[in-house]
Amino acid sequence: MTICVDRRKVISKHNLLFAFHHFEESAKGFITTESLIECFKREGKLLRQEEVAEIMKDVQHKEKTKISFDEFCAYMQDLIEECPL
Repeated sequence: MTICVDRRKVISKHNLLFAFHHFEESAKGFITTESLIECFKREGKLLRQEEVAEIMKDVQHKEKTKISFDEFCAYMQDLIEECPL
């Protein structure tokens, strides 16, 4: 999730929602640690528990096991602002 992306493509709510659903498989409106692990596994990357915990800590602000769509959007916006053009 920490890859720099084209700002124009990511900023739209539609694209953020599409990206969110890529990680969120349960259709319950949040990304869990389990769905995050599964998503990366599908992409060929096995995450260590420490890596998952770090991602969750970076993204979410309330619960330690779930990422809401609003938290995901805020995190992606922060990421986009940090990436050089």
